[in-house]
Amino acid sequence: MKAELIVEKCPAQFNLCQPLKQCPLQAIIYEEDINEPLGGRIVINDKTCDGCGICVDLCCGQAIIITE
Repeated sequence: MKAELIVEKCPAQFNLCQPLKQCPLQAIIYEEDINEPLGGRIVINDKTCDGCGICVDLCCGQAIIITE
C-alpha cells in the first residue's frame, strides 16, 4: 500500500502542507517548478512511502489516498 497524490485537489502550498512537514519517513517533498501555477508541486516518493496513512488525515485538500 502506498500514498497517492490527486494532483487536481492538491493546493501545493509548501508552508501549509502538513503531510510534508509531518511524514515520519519524509516521503512527501516539495519540488519547485516555475511551470506550475504556484511555483511548485507536492510529490510523494513511492520508494520511501510505506503506506502508513498519516498523510491522508493531515491533508487539508483531501488530495492524498492510499492505494494498493
